[in-house]
Amino acid sequence: MEIGDLLGWGATMSMRTLPRVVGFLLLSSAPVPGPAWAQEPPEGDDAELAGEFGELVDEELDLLESDRVIESAARHRQEIGLSPSAITIFTREDIETFGGSSLIDLLRMVPGMDVIAGSPLHENVTARMFWTDENNHFLVLIDGREANFELLGVPLFSAEPISLDDIERIEVIRGPASALYGAGAFGGVISITTRAVPQATSLWSRLEGGEVGKLAFGARGNTVLGGFGVSLGGALDQRDTFDFRDVTGSRVWRLRGVVDRAFGEHRLRLDLGASSVQGRMITPVGMLFGMLNVITARAAYASEDLQAHLYWTWTPTQAELDMPLVYRGMTLAMVDDAQSDIHTLDVQVQYRLPEFYRPLLFLVGAGGRLGLLFSDQLIDAETFADINSPRYHQRGLSYLAGRAGAFIHGEYRPADWITVTAGVRLDWNSESADTLIGDSGRGLNLSPRLAAVFTPAAGHHLRIGLAQSFRKPSFLEAGLHVSATVPPGSPIDPDGFNEFMTRVLGNADLRSEKLFSAEAGYLGRFLSDRLSVEWNLYMNLYDNLIEMVPRLALDSTGLPDLSRSSAMSENTGKAPRIGGSELTVRYSLLRHVQLAAGWAHREVFLRDESGTYHSSDDSPKNLLFAGGRFRLPSGFLGSLYLFSRSKFSSQTSESSAPGNLLEAKERVYYPNQMLIIGKLGWRWLSGEGIEMEAGTKLFLPFSPWAGDLFHIREVAGGVQDNGKPWGGEELGRLLSFYVQGSF
Repeated sequence: MEIGDLLGWGATMSMRTLPRVVGFLLLSSAPVPGPAWAQEPPEGDDAELAGEFGELVDEELDLLESDRVIESAARHRQEIGLSPSAITIFTREDIETFGGSSLIDLLRMVPGMDVIAGSPLHENVTARMFWTDENNHFLVLIDGREANFELLGVPLFSAEPISLDDIERIEVIRGPASALYGAGAFGGVISITTRAVPQATSLWSRLEGGEVGKLAFGARGNTVLGGFGVSLGGALDQRDTFDFRDVTGSRVWRLRGVVDRAFGEHRLRLDLGASSVQGRMITPVGMLFGMLNVITARAAYASEDLQAHLYWTWTPTQAELDMPLVYRGMTLAMVDDAQSDIHTLDVQVQYRLPEFYRPLLFLVGAGGRLGLLFSDQLIDAETFADINSPRYHQRGLSYLAGRAGAFIHGEYRPADWITVTAGVRLDWNSESADTLIGDSGRGLNLSPRLAAVFTPAAGHHLRIGLAQSFRKPSFLEAGLHVSATVPPGSPIDPDGFNEFMTRVLGNADLRSEKLFSAEAGYLGRFLSDRLSVEWNLYMNLYDNLIEMVPRLALDSTGLPDLSRSSAMSENTGKAPRIGGSELTVRYSLLRHVQLAAGWAHREVFLRDESGTYHSSDDSPKNLLFAGGRFRLPSGFLGSLYLFSRSKFSSQTSESSAPGNLLEAKERVYYPNQMLIIGKLGWRWLSGEGIEMEAGTKLFLPFSPWAGDLFHIREVAGGVQDNGKPWGGEELGRLLSFYVQGSF
């Protein structure tokens, strides 16, 4: 056992600090006459050394807590080198020095993470997969609460009641994680931990404004009432679209309150949040304009071995779907506006079993989610077209969906040089047609994982792993059917057309998407821990891919025969195979300066109708980033990062021009693109207990290979004949200035 282990610091105590710490320990252990409580405080050199030692200890412990210890990869605290999955950590300092204004910008620094910004409310991520703007590969957790929007099965990053200022830490798992987290953790997990409630009275506020109508204001107050830490905050964040500078792209109001208290080793927390979002976003059924409200409530209990959470989310929506149904230039119908109420209730419990054999650790857990949707405008496919139903040709839908799962996770460390992780989870859901064995066990999925980490030398870790995950169909894919109105004077029967709409979008017979992954990784530290190198290799086997497939039958006049036509989600036979590598290098140039660079290469192979695999250009093959951040004792802080995405073309995007749902998609070409995100600020003390900060931020996309040097599109888009935008907006420069203060 090393001295760092005895002190509780483990491998984080670097060799350059160890001699100074040992020197102080020897000095402080010298005999001192008199009782301990009568000792005088150290003076002179002793006092200086004591203060220096205290700073070193605090610094090392902060480092241990910030970027060396993780929790989400195995659902308990462990050293990052022992993680069974590839994982990236963002600390509070990373967040404070970064120049982006949203979480999605920060995630661009995850190796291999493909970030897609289509509009202020359409922000998507994927990694180790083929390129897509549907954003359904990652599970997002906020303090353990599943944040994926039940209607679409995707997270709406900007619609959550939290902003970057509320976040303390982010852990991003790359690779299947269904063995621990179930259906949503198909390609990975983004685990967000919000800031703790300080046990003192304090105030904080922030104001930011800039180009493109950028305006952001936030304030938060903390106090202690009857032993409970209480925090209450609110924020406004809005900006125009880059395409239309006088049109609001998004306006988000946020309100959040937290009550927290510790009772010895037990902690209780109540978290209430609300947000109101106005703007536009892209969906697989066209452009959505309107309002989305999110109200959340969370009650949580935690002790050393037991964690329990109860969540409730209410999401009332009011949406205008800009989705004309067009065939060969003829408008057949217009999709109706829709309102809906969505309620979800989640329960999660996790328990660490007692240690009956020390090298062995076991965790068990279970959870469930109940979702309810009510709408007077949507169509119930089972009753609308059933002539024997009392709701024949009547609109309105009440949709109930449920899922539940249980897992067991084990770790075995027979020696310091090896750690073996194994786990399995069994999940059930009411929305998929999966069967576990033969025709039995409808809706059941089994997700195993096995990994081993080898530590041949201190600071060097080799990882190999196998895992399987699944993604259940979302409500949009399995149960959504929108109603439509035919134009006046049209020969099309309105009720007959809406019977056709029961075969559009949702498909109750879908099977869950499946992913099997094999990966290997290396994490090493050099130069007294100043340099870290991470390298990962992976191969993903993707099956039961869900896509929207139009199947139009024509009558004798060449027009669609709606009684024999459909355009709904189906499990296709493409079975993508994705392989790649990720390399990340981080270097601490000085104690206050950190540099980082990353490169990820990806190859995608798709299977054609004959069963032959071919290399696909539908995804960017290379993603790169490079830059650094600094935080100086003088108060100056900031960062500068360059991001790059290689060229590709896509025919799988659902964000193409409105009206093509009934027609084949067109191929869209994306040139090489680059993006600079930077920040420069200064923090200073203004009076006793008052800390101020002011600075500027820059968001600058550019593409020398495109027609417009300083504009890019990460999602295909444009302007319709009626002047309304469709698809992704054209991203441009955004320069903003901010000032904030805390007391």
